[in-house]
Amino acid sequence: MVWHADVGFGLGTPLRPLSWGPGEVHEFDGWRYRVVSDGDEFVLQDEAGGAWRDLYVMDPRPVLRVDYETSNWLASTYPRHPMVRGLIVSANRTDGSRVAVSDWSGALVLTEQRGLRWIDSPQSEAHARRGFCADCGSSLFWDAPGRGYVAIAAGSVDGDTGVRAAAHWYTSQKGDWYDLPDDGLPRHEGSAAGSVPGGG
Repeated sequence: MVWHADVGFGLGTPLRPLSWGPGEVHEFDGWRYRVVSDGDEFVLQDEAGGAWRDLYVMDPRPVLRVDYETSNWLASTYPRHPMVRGLIVSANRTDGSRVAVSDWSGALVLTEQRGLRWIDSPQSEAHARRGFCADCGSSLFWDAPGRGYVAIAAGSVDGDTGVRAAAHWYTSQKGDWYDLPDDGLPRHEGSAAGSVPGGG
């Protein structure tokens, strides 16, 4: 059996291997993927909002070791390459949700930045950048220009945080396996712009 295994480079990529080449629709934890032919190339797609969108293109021809070793070297050494400036890696809960908390009380002060990597998010509505741990790949920070605050992933805080949910965002994109709790909190189909100070 031949497999397509994604290493986590990019947005919305599968967390488990897919059988190689065009064919069936694969469903993992509520996310749906497929591979289709486009001329001599394969296109990996995911389903979003009832429509299929392209994630990236693959050339099915064998790749020589010298080709990917050179690409890996460039991606890990060129100062302006996104993989040098940060990581494109994220961990979600098994139910498809992610919890985040924001703090507007003052400037974020980092006493230790070893292992912290930042990467721009060009598809972000807010043109935000994200901070990741280079050691484990955890998503830690969300920082958008002109907001005056940095959002911190609640799961990255040790101990009893006292944090409580304030709203549910991007409800239009939730998986059908995940039920929103009947907690009376506001629900927003998108980014909830304007619902909180600097939100969006």
